[in-house]
Amino acid sequence: MKKWLVHPADRRDAADVHLVLTERQKKIDDALLKNPALSEAQLAEVQQLRTTGEALHKAGKHQEAVDTLDRAIKIFNP
Repeated sequence: MKKWLVHPADRRDAADVHLVLTERQKKIDDALLKNPALSEAQLAEVQQLRTTGEALHKAGKHQEAVDTLDRAIKIFNP
């Protein structure tokens, strides 16, 4: 099933999309500040996914950015 950042029926503007993405980025950043009980490999993966998600967002690939950031969040909450 396809997950949508913004359902096509919604009339959201770019500011709303930006807010959704920055909230996910902040969630990851806040979790990292708490020194989570992750292995070095998991920590490296979270950091890479966070960086990639931000790059995708800046490139205008918003759905890919959300999917990538959600993968990072799932590492904290399996």
